Amino acid sequence: MDTSESQLAYALDPTPGAPLGSGIAWQKLNFVSHDINPSAESTRSKVLRPDASTQDARRTSFSIGGTLAMELARDPELEALMAIALRGTWVSNVLKAGVAKSLVAFEDKLTTDAGAAAYTRHRGCGLGGFALEVSQDGLADIRFPIMGWDTETAAAITTTATYVNAGTAPVAAGVDFTGLTLSGLTNQLDLESISIDMTNNMRTDRKLGSQKPRGTAWGQREVNIEMTAWWEDNEAYEKFKADGVTAASFGFTPPGGTAGFDFAFDRCRFSSFGRPIPGQNQTIQATLGLIATYDSTNGTDFRITRRV
Repeated sequence: MDTSESQLAYALDPTPGAPLGSGIAWQKLNFVSHDINPSAESTRSKVLRPDASTQDARRTSFSIGGTLAMELARDPELEALMAIALRGTWVSNVLKAGVAKSLVAFEDKLTTDAGAAAYTRHRGCGLGGFALEVSQDGLADIRFPIMGWDTETAAAITTTATYVNAGTAPVAAGVDFTGLTLSGLTNQLDLESISIDMTNNMRTDRKLGSQKPRGTAWGQREVNIEMTAWWEDNEAYEKFKADGVTAASFGFTPPGGTAGFDFAFDRCRFSSFGRPIPGQNQTIQATLGLIATYDSTNGTDFRITRRV
């Protein structure tokens, strides 16, 4: 089969151990790729045999894992996944990273060469983070690491299920970037690329008597920002050396008007600075790393605003 014949959809899954039930409204996704699949840990017997064979092997654990890759757009389904990953809720077009816990089920539909549909449903999936990468000559790529509980297969849709089509908003690109603001700098930086790497430090907790985990747990959120800038002066380097607090924000306005996103980190510290001299006939650039920390004014370390 061809990958273009695949379909991925999701729905909330608050009780992954129970049947999905009837009447689910599956939300289709515009996705680039995914590798959501079961993972099993098998342990070999340590019995010594005179014929050098393995005596036995037992499966000891089972879970779901992978990464969902998408492109940044003002589609409602992507905004919902962003809220789940940031553990927050959109309020008046603002999403603040928080502590809410939500699990989803992903349904992967593949069509065989004979034309038959095969469905795989990954249950109890948590979004382990949020990764955004943007370069000057590319589209804005967003990825969600996924950790789940169980998987099911079927030859048909769930009972009386419906499917909501994915959105059609334009995809954000590097050319839609509207500039970086770093507090404390007189000269704002011209960037070649920027990325956000946010992790929820998720884990699956195991229990005796079951191959499946007892559940999925969330840990401390860590947010890192990295940027590559055209070097013009020592101001950013001096800011890094001073080890002070700064605020960072940047945004996108895709074609068609003001509908875009602003990403804001209201309290950050520089974690790294690099300015290699690359060799003859090369432009000198600086690489800057930031760690986002809790800001008491906004009550979060990471917030996203929808431009309207």
